[in-house]
Amino acid sequence: MEALFSRTLEKDRDDFAALLDAIESFLREQYIPDKTAQRIMISCDEVISNILNHAKTSEIAVISVNVRTTPENVSVEIIDNGPEFNPLSVPPPDTGLSLEDRKAGGLGIYLVRELMDDVRYIRENSQNRLLFNKILSL
Repeated sequence: MEALFSRTLEKDRDDFAALLDAIESFLREQYIPDKTAQRIMISCDEVISNILNHAKTSEIAVISVNVRTTPENVSVEIIDNGPEFNPLSVPPPDTGLSLEDRKAGGLGIYLVRELMDDVRYIRENSQNRLLFNKILSL
């Protein structure tokens, strides 16, 4: 059975924790396995944090999160109306280097790529759309 979750975060960082709590509750209500739910939560946290941390407050007014569950997978779409930025264009960090020698940045989207089965970016209607998907093991 398919279930949908949709919430909007409007320029208020204080609502960020409540948004993550709501996503986590939705996943629990849909009986998503704990390990899968944790991967989805880490990915949501990373993506939304990056949007909030890297864009100027005046540039982003709205972040929307849509989560869809089916018996086969969980898909997440995170949309913001900030300046165009494709996080998938950022090269993966060199994890072979020590922390001191490693260039800052890129670790969050690297984590999302590693944790999810599919990650895509679309720029559409002046919005950034990051879509990621996790296939549920049968």
